[in-house]
Amino acid sequence: MANRMKSLKITIKPISSFVSRIQSDTFFGQFAWTYRELYGEEKLKADIIDKQPSIIFSDGFPAGYLPYPILKPLKENYFNNIIKEKSNWEQEAYIKEELKKKEFISADLLEDIAANIFSEALADKVLLDKKDYNTEDKKEDFLISEKVYKNSINRYTGTTEIKGGLYGVLESFFDIEKKEEKRLIDIYMLYDSGLNIKLIKEAIMFIGINGFGKNKSTGKGRFETPEYEEDPKGLNNNDPKKDYNGIISLSTAVLSGNLKVNYAKTFTKFPKHGGDLATSGKYIKKPAIFYKAGSTFRLKKDNETYNYGDNLKLFHPKYKGHIHNARMVPYYIKLKDSGVKENG
Repeated sequence: MANRMKSLKITIKPISSFVSRIQSDTFFGQFAWTYRELYGEEKLKADIIDKQPSIIFSDGFPAGYLPYPILKPLKENYFNNIIKEKSNWEQEAYIKEELKKKEFISADLLEDIAANIFSEALADKVLLDKKDYNTEDKKEDFLISEKVYKNSINRYTGTTEIKGGLYGVLESFFDIEKKEEKRLIDIYMLYDSGLNIKLIKEAIMFIGINGFGKNKSTGKGRFETPEYEEDPKGLNNNDPKKDYNGIISLSTAVLSGNLKVNYAKTFTKFPKHGGDLATSGKYIKKPAIFYKAGSTFRLKKDNETYNYGDNLKLFHPKYKGHIHNARMVPYYIKLKDSGVKENG
């Protein structure tokens, strides 16, 4: 990398329902198409494509929170001790369920234990201190997912079908009756310090106006960008004094050679082209296996700071020069437990 990577937190305010979850690779893809539309293909190639890694996004998280780290499974003895210490917990199954359903954790809480993180310490913070997202502010307060039914139109007649004419689309709604800070989403970004940040912010604003993800042409995925924060507190930027030996991935990404899996969850994704290619006959990319945000990895020696994950070539041969960004925004930690486990 020719220049140092800088960090930025983008806090967006949804103003419509979303059909697609904000995953880092999808957000990068739409950002790249938007950058091309605003500034031209040569500018995109010079600033983004030819300078890899030049810009990396995280997934979208509730404002002030990060993905719950995937660590070594807790032993039965831990739950037995918790029951003895907290008499208000009714049963062991309830406690296990509390931990199992966690998706997010307070950025402040995670920072407290980042220098010595292991399963029991994390669970203590969540169950005993009760400072995690799902306990203090229930998930339903942030996001409501409901299936919306729509008419299926016959392309030959231009009318709705008499039978089987309805289909459902799962949409995510943000409760407008809640306080504004409960309806915001944080996206973390790393970018080459040589890039023009004004152009980046303009492209992100343009995405918010036009909508993000699936069904954006019908008004879905629209947002405002009320706040940007340089060098955000929630991203600890690999302070060498902390002696970190691992990372939590904040992105939907793939494994690179400078990382070793600690504990992780994977899933198979079937990406699609965006922009002009979305309506072409070859818009579906090749499927690939990705690591979910929250997966933890151990650092190998002599690794390059911030250069985790990789670009994928999942395209039809005629789309040369296109990339699928599957890189990671890392949150640096010091891992105590060892072992490798991947869950699909």
